[in-house]
Amino acid sequence: MRYGEFVNKVKVICGAGSIDSLPHELSRRGARSVLLICDAAGGALGAIKSAFDKCDGIKIKAAYTGATDFADNVLINELYDIYSLNQCDCIVVSGGSGITNTAKLLRMMLSTGVRNIDSLIGMDYIHGIYSVPFIAVPSVLDVGVDATKIAVYSSGRRIIQLVSDEATPDCCVIDPSAMKDVATKEMGLSCIGILSCAISAYIGMQSGILSDEFAFESVKIIADRAIEALDGDEDAIGRVGEAAVMTGIAVSNSMVGFAAAIASSIASHSQVRPSEATACVLASCLRLEAERLGDKFSRLLYYAAGGEAYLSTDDKDRADECCNRINSLICDIAAKCGIALKLGEIGVDASAFPDIIDSAEVNGAILSCARNISKADIADILDKSY
Repeated sequence: MRYGEFVNKVKVICGAGSIDSLPHELSRRGARSVLLICDAAGGALGAIKSAFDKCDGIKIKAAYTGATDFADNVLINELYDIYSLNQCDCIVVSGGSGITNTAKLLRMMLSTGVRNIDSLIGMDYIHGIYSVPFIAVPSVLDVGVDATKIAVYSSGRRIIQLVSDEATPDCCVIDPSAMKDVATKEMGLSCIGILSCAISAYIGMQSGILSDEFAFESVKIIADRAIEALDGDEDAIGRVGEAAVMTGIAVSNSMVGFAAAIASSIASHSQVRPSEATACVLASCLRLEAERLGDKFSRLLYYAAGGEAYLSTDDKDRADECCNRINSLICDIAAKCGIALKLGEIGVDASAFPDIIDSAEVNGAILSCARNISKADIADILDKSY
């Protein structure tokens, strides 16, 4: 039996009406004054305010609503001042990955007293003096950022990841009603992103038996329920939300991989979001991983296509068939949502490829890949995805 570690710090509350548990979860952590942070769409603002209106003893003292894909030091310090001036003692965030990363970084600052986020760069370096109570209520079906110990921000043209338990919310509330108004295209991009991160968590060098099970279930849910979620089925939306959190837990223990490294590098050098880039490069990345991993990758076919497909496919063909099934699923999601699957179609300029390649080669996610990834591999993926 090989050595392994598995940590799950976040408490997950799921189901219709679960937002109403917010006041209780914060009260039991000694909190009384909430800073509510939402994205430009408002997150689940109305439902969250309603939950606090129903109780005494804990109130929303300040609220911030704003758009962000990647937080920076200026925004985080602005929120630090809002938190301090209003004498808040806890954070609730609602929205997508951008605003959730912002809240994570704010918590790191508050817990350490540091005002320059760059000074916290380092793997598991951040140890809080006081851990500020922190709850996430996703209103976008995202890639499980609400359950990871990873926080992402921009510094100049660099996209930087901080890894620490302080980035992990204490609690994540998955209420389907908070996510039912998500635009179909955003939900489709999130489904592809969840699929990408779940598979990366399984095939990565740091994968383990427990994180693998979370990754497998996430892949199965996306394969079985993504199209229903895109059709507005509330139960399917809730299940995909659960898949996002399970993916986040898997990623926190195993890390993301090849596709994430390339997608974030594309976003750093182009006016596109990582989720859009992921949709373009994922199929080609998985094909390369399948060629190198063989039997390990083959096991994914069972979760991506079901037991019958797995048993009826020859051993030697399972990895290839798994790629075919996943690519077909990506295409189905993209067709239903109007998602472009070529980099040229989303505005990426091929002249940026050398910079993207250099950036991806040193991206921390590359280090978690089970096989060495070369510049030639990255260039090949970009060419095939263009």
